[in-house]
Amino acid sequence: MKVTLVQMNSVGDKALNLANARALIERAVVQERPDWICLPEVFDFIGGSRAEKMAAAEELPGGPAYEMCQALAREHKVFIHAGSILERT
Repeated sequence: MKVTLVQMNSVGDKALNLANARALIERAVVQERPDWICLPEVFDFIGGSRAEKMAAAEELPGGPAYEMCQALAREHKVFIHAGSILERT
């Protein structure tokens, strides 16, 4: 089994983080041909205040980060460990 670890600098902009993660996953698939891709902890959002974190949280299963990882895993036939995703409870 070949594992690729993705490093990225997440910020307080969820859409930007997801776009960056998508690009890095796509690049890893082409360059490394992994079986399993691991994203870093809180790859989808690193914000400052509690209110910002709550606004970026998503219900699981579902939500933009979850759905993106699921779709990319299916498309490229790889396992994706999504580090952690801010979850709304």
